[in-house]
Order: sequence, then structure tokens, then C-alpha cells
Amino acid sequence: MQAVDLWIILELGIELILLGLVSYALLIWKKERLAQPWKRDVELLANQVSQADALAVRIYQELGSRIDEFKELFQKLEHKEAQLNVLITRAGEAAMELDSPLESHGPDRSYERYREMIRLSQQGFSIEEISKRTGIGENEINLALRLRGGERK
Repeated sequence: MQAVDLWIILELGIELILLGLVSYALLIWKKERLAQPWKRDVELLANQVSQADALAVRIYQELGSRIDEFKELFQKLEHKEAQLNVLITRAGEAAMELDSPLESHGPDRSYERYREMIRLSQQGFSIEEISKRTGIGENEINLALRLRGGERK
């Protein structure tokens, strides 16, 4: 009887061990099965992070080239601005040079010269002499005096 009891105990022990191994295998299988969605999510997230990194690198490279283009255009613009400033300065200087002759031959000055021409003509000066004193051409004096009614040749 002792052999039978020992055999039963041995069977029960083996069954308990097998039951423990099956339970352990089920727990591991369930754990892996539960972990699978997380693994996929982690893999998807890692893939998206990798794509975002690649996109960020491309954007950074594109911005770098655009910044270089912008710097080059800005330098060209500064150069053009300097050229324009030189031209503006030259134009201002030319205008200053022109201002003095324009003022001396402006409407008020012309009126005074023609009044002087008429006064000199009335005093009997010749057309040559009037031209020298007023700076008006002889033909112009002759025409103006004829139009005024004082025939002179």
C-alpha cells in the first residue's frame, strides 16, 4: 500500500507540476498578447517620430538655403541702395549747378532784361550795344522791337 500511495502522490505531484507549467505558459501567452498592441503603438510612434525628424531635417535644409538666398539678395539690395545714393547725390549736385543759371534766366530776370532792352532802345543805343549790355541776341532784339512797334534793323 505504500507503493500505491506513493504512486498516487507522485501522480498528483506530476499533475500539479504540469498544471503549473500550463498556467505559466498561459500567463506568458496572455502577457505577450496584451503587450502586442503596445508594441505596435510603440513601433508606429517610433516610425512617426523618425518621419518627423526627417521632415525637420529637410525643412531646416530648405530654410538654410532660403536664408542664404535672402542674404545674397539683401547684399545686392544694399549695393543697389549705395549706387542709388551716389546717383541721388550726383543729381543733387547737378541740380545745384543748374539752379543758379535757371534763376538768373527765370521769368523775373527775363522781364528785367527786356525792360532794359526797351529803355536802351529808347535812349538810342544800337542793337549791337543793347545785345552786349543785356545778353539778348541781336535777332531777338530786332524782332521784339519790331513787334513793339519800333522798327529797327
